[in-house]
Amino acid sequence: EDSSYNGSSDSLGKQLYIVDAETGDLIWWASNTSSSANTKINGMNYSITSKPTVIDLDNDTLADVIYIGDLGGQILKFKINNENQGVGGLATGKIIGRFGTSDTTLSGVENRRKIYEPITATRVKRNNEKYMAIVVGTGYRSRPLNKQINDTLIVIKDKEDYYSGTPVAITTPKKLSNLIDVTKKFDK
Repeated sequence: EDSSYNGSSDSLGKQLYIVDAETGDLIWWASNTSSSANTKINGMNYSITSKPTVIDLDNDTLADVIYIGDLGGQILKFKINNENQGVGGLATGKIIGRFGTSDTTLSGVENRRKIYEPITATRVKRNNEKYMAIVVGTGYRSRPLNKQINDTLIVIKDKEDYYSGTPVAITTPKKLSNLIDVTKKFDK
């Protein structure tokens, strides 16, 4: 995060790289649309400090999906094409959640939610439903006693790649206004 951070985009650290584990050579990278990245994502404007969460959906020992959070409170998802023969089509990516200053409908210091820690993704089978539960908590690691920001714990059901029946695409990023506040159900 830039030292003069005011909730707007960052100038550093807003990329995701895939490198060869043996040689260290760059294979592929993603960043915002103003870069020369292999995969360009509009809105990928905030520093990434967390470790990527890599999922093998079909147990073939190859990565299929990568989830990662950023300091704008966004959740990004990358789908890996393991049949691909070049870097151009290796992965697609998009923002599937905006929960901080990246959500332009939110303003003020209280909405500067940041995602520092890795996202937890787990397969859920419940009744006749299957989905990936994407769980992330926001927080201000640099100032853990900060009480100005309204941090939260978020769960998204991702039914794009792990589902029963018909897949449900996430076509626009989820926002706080799209989520159910389950804490209100337990206040009594």
